[in-house]
Amino acid sequence: MKKTVLSFIAFAAISFVNAQVVSIPDANFKTYLLGESSINTNADAEIQVSEANSFVGMISCESLGILDLTGIEAFTSLSILRCGGNGLTSLDLSANTNLSGTLRCDNNSLTSLVLPSNSTITEIYCGNNNIVTIDISVVPNITLFHAVGNDFSSLNVSSNTALVTLNFGNAPLTSIDLTGLNNLDYIACQGSGLTSLDISMCPMVTGIYGPNMVDLTELNLANGNNMSFPPGNLSMSGCTSLNCVTVDNVAFSNSVWAPAFDPGTTFSTDCSSLGVNENGISAVSVYPNPTNDIVTVQSENKLLKIELYDIQGALILTQSESEFSMQNFNSGIYIMNVTTDAGTYQKRII
Repeated sequence: MKKTVLSFIAFAAISFVNAQVVSIPDANFKTYLLGESSINTNADAEIQVSEANSFVGMISCESLGILDLTGIEAFTSLSILRCGGNGLTSLDLSANTNLSGTLRCDNNSLTSLVLPSNSTITEIYCGNNNIVTIDISVVPNITLFHAVGNDFSSLNVSSNTALVTLNFGNAPLTSIDLTGLNNLDYIACQGSGLTSLDISMCPMVTGIYGPNMVDLTELNLANGNNMSFPPGNLSMSGCTSLNCVTVDNVAFSNSVWAPAFDPGTTFSTDCSSLGVNENGISAVSVYPNPTNDIVTVQSENKLLKIELYDIQGALILTQSESEFSMQNFNSGIYIMNVTTDAGTYQKRII
């Protein structure tokens, strides 16, 4: 009799657990789940905990007007999630440790995104949200992180050494350390608040999309792989505070990369040796540029000396007057050092 009672209690307990339903407060999310026969296997009006726990496929609920994904935590064996284009403000996936492949939660209103530890997610699309901080160290296998249009104040990628593509454009963060990202191939950082960007420790990078970084003053592209950049794979126009770019080869950069930068940006294998006064660069102007005639140098400070170099670094002109002629020089790019009583400035003349 005692054994029979214990068996009945065990059976009742199991039945109770299986009968428990998942709390899904968002009507649109619940409607989606109920309509998926692979999830709602008994075709009733609720999603049981047992149904959620056993589901191992993909939830694709994009652009359905969902505001709350509560209930997703019950899908502990879920492998793929696509929930972009909704109105989500937070998303906690810490319980979804079986997630793999691509995670898409872009084009929402997320301020918080919690990723699952030890998952095998390889690609994350979380762009066009309002995320301020995110811990991607818990997903060390990601090769692609597409997060353009967020509010990152910082981004730590030191644990993500498998990264191949990194996009954090239009974020206000002012610095990022790319040390150890030996597989990184492409960076998109357009419109970000970076003041410096150094890829010298990233030997595989062959593309950077970084226009309109108005605060950028230091750019080191000397990663030993500059000549592997495909045509058009470098865009740095609108970086109005950038004066000198550290590169592998000055002649190559002048002949191939010049159109990717604003006029006046110069290339060097060691920008620190040029004596460029970054804070006062606007104090010197050169016009017209490009030109094939008379060039005028105008400075708010006392002009002491003008030196003109060809792209091979040979000095071809030295003077103290503010005007000189380019008529007798071959077409091409020239580097001009302007020395005033406030410092030395470098300009590129085309």
